[in-house]
Amino acid sequence: MHNSSGRLNFDVVKPENNYPSVVSQQNLFATSADIVQKRTHEAIKAATESNLEITDKKQEIRSFIQHINVTCDGCSKSPIIGDRHKCMFCPNIDFCQDCKSLTNHQHDSKHPLICIRDSSLYTSSIYIQNMNKLIHFNTSCVYCSVSPIIGIRYQCIPCGINLCEKCEFLCLHDVSHKRIKIILPE
Repeated sequence: MHNSSGRLNFDVVKPENNYPSVVSQQNLFATSADIVQKRTHEAIKAATESNLEITDKKQEIRSFIQHINVTCDGCSKSPIIGDRHKCMFCPNIDFCQDCKSLTNHQHDSKHPLICIRDSSLYTSSIYIQNMNKLIHFNTSCVYCSVSPIIGIRYQCIPCGINLCEKCEFLCLHDVSHKRIKIILPE
């Protein structure tokens, strides 16, 4: 039955068993929407489960990464397995994942620790490879007064001041100011 008066339209549908039944088009669309919604939820659930499996595998792989020739200064475990946490201020201070937040070791808890997931990637960085060669003579950091600046030097564009990489990392200067990262000594 078709009617343009705004009432529901009905069609006669003959199922396979040849018994006629009346189905409203509105009900048919609602059922289709339910099917689409169910399939969407199933797809989202499958994708989420897949992502969780990938995350679990990454964490499992990470737990097997060894930092050869690196000893934890908290528990003396060597090599450190899993994430390694290196102090940005103290030379040769490293912690394993278990010891990074403990306060019972002799290390300043205010020092920032950088998380190193894979030492093989970290050692190839300019920070480690050329640290002792990056000497910026005749410059000093305006915050910690280290002179000369060794390592990466940051120069504030508006102010013209110099910062060492540790003070820049701690955001001691106005963070809205743009900086130049200088990796080659003048």
